[in-house]
Amino acid sequence: MGVDPRTGNAPRTAKRREALENLFKEQPPRLEREFDILIDVYQEAFGAEAADGFRKAIRAWHAGVEVITEAPPISPALAASIDGGVFGVEEHGTNVNPNLEEVQEIVERVADALIDEPPGPGRDAWLKKYAEDFSVKAAGELDRWSRLKPVAEDTRSADYDPGHPWHYCERGDAAEPLPLDAIPARPITIEQFGVKWPKAPAKRRALMQQMLAGQRTQLAEDEKRYKQLTDEGADALSQYDREIAHGGDNELAWASAVAMKFNHVAGGRGRVQRLAEQLGLTNKGHGKNPSPGAISDRDDL
Repeated sequence: MGVDPRTGNAPRTAKRREALENLFKEQPPRLEREFDILIDVYQEAFGAEAADGFRKAIRAWHAGVEVITEAPPISPALAASIDGGVFGVEEHGTNVNPNLEEVQEIVERVADALIDEPPGPGRDAWLKKYAEDFSVKAAGELDRWSRLKPVAEDTRSADYDPGHPWHYCERGDAAEPLPLDAIPARPITIEQFGVKWPKAPAKRRALMQQMLAGQRTQLAEDEKRYKQLTDEGADALSQYDREIAHGGDNELAWASAVAMKFNHVAGGRGRVQRLAEQLGLTNKGHGKNPSPGAISDRDDL
């Protein structure tokens, strides 16, 4: 976004911009290493499969993605339902207290019914009965799971986006970088520039024109570096990137560099596009068709 996360402001000098770029270059690999250490500890306690699932869940949560378990959530039966003989009666006359396996069979049967049942009286009846026997909280959890399960099966919701290093790593998605021309412009609002815009239209326009020129220059440099990384692979990396920043992990070093430049290009294109729109410039017409809200010559007058 071009702003310092510690202050929320855009750097005003070349020196501060360089410091911010160095921070953005150094922090992601450091955080990745710390995260990997935490997951390694988790893996020692719970196994590789659980650690892999937990890793994906954490990344999905931070990306705002809904996360569910593979199997429906299990809750113990309520004592009142057991005492009422809801689950049956043993041969010697005592009420059945379902064990974990029996509860799992009941839950799976209800979950299958809920997945197939659209919103309405039928679904409400299933949930009401389940709440009476397993609690309202358990019914809410199963309701959520049954609604999200079909979506989870149709999409790989925990995949990493192209702005994340694991999108390119073999241990992640093992995806190929997008061609430079295919990188989309990231939506940017005028407020995200972190600039106090002048109220006077003429001064506001002059500042936007100055920023647009700078953004175009920076974008050209970022596009050139992205193409170099995708064409040359790890050979395009510095010794610092390979041996120090990423501890000799060439794959992660290259993936991190590609992801960072992807973000730079996407963000740069978004900023250039937003400034051009505000100035009434378009790819076709060269300013003859100002977009809504753009600053026109009439505004300046």
